[in-house]
Amino acid sequence: MYPTILSACFAVHLLLGHCRGALKIKVPEVPVIAIFGKDVTLNCSFTTDANFSLGDLSVIWQLTETRKMVHTYSLQQDQQSDIFVNRTALFTEELAKGNASLLLRHVRIEDEGSFTCFVRIEDHQSAPIKLQLAASYSKPSLHLEPNKNLKPGDEVAIACHSSGGYPPAKVQWHDGKGSNITENITTSQVANEEGLFDVRSVIRVILEPNSTYSCMVRNELLNEETQAVATITGDGEEEDTEARTVMKPLENADDKEEEEVLE
Repeated sequence: MYPTILSACFAVHLLLGHCRGALKIKVPEVPVIAIFGKDVTLNCSFTTDANFSLGDLSVIWQLTETRKMVHTYSLQQDQQSDIFVNRTALFTEELAKGNASLLLRHVRIEDEGSFTCFVRIEDHQSAPIKLQLAASYSKPSLHLEPNKNLKPGDEVAIACHSSGGYPPAKVQWHDGKGSNITENITTSQVANEEGLFDVRSVIRVILEPNSTYSCMVRNELLNEETQAVATITGDGEEEDTEARTVMKPLENADDKEEEEVLE
């Protein structure tokens, strides 16, 4: 009988534009970006024309693709899934106000994907939310290979290393004139046990006195850049380096830059 009632209500909805107690659900239209290791809230709200008690309300959060349960609320009972034990919570005191949002604690790379918010009172509605994970890359370090007994005209490899970021980075190299010399690089990105990436990029150049090279590691999801600059002085046996991080938060409309310089 329950499917028959839903079908009848849906038919009335098509004819009249609504059915009694029509339920509406709202979730973010754009992906939610979560920072690795932090907590994130997946916002889901609902409205209904009908008066309801919490005993009439069911809220189900599940993984969209596998349909595995994440968190449920039904018959005023709150229950976590085994695969997310101690990491999820609903704002139960806000359910009567239409807040069915899910709190996900200590997000991991494997949490990335689509979550579905399902709400049922008399009617039922559901909507998916895409969750994307992000982590900042460390300030790069630069090393000459070899780093001794160098002279102008020698070929030298400059290695740039940055770690702990997600998703995979975009790496660019520039010379002292600001010209992009990225075509001459070899870059590898390997995920560690937590799923975060270690980046190693190597460029080969002909050594010139007082030449400057910079390696920039960019996290496009966070709109964040971190770079290291190396100046090879004198006869090439000395190397001065500095690392600089420039963060451009996505939510900052003025796109102001914040720089940190390390010796």
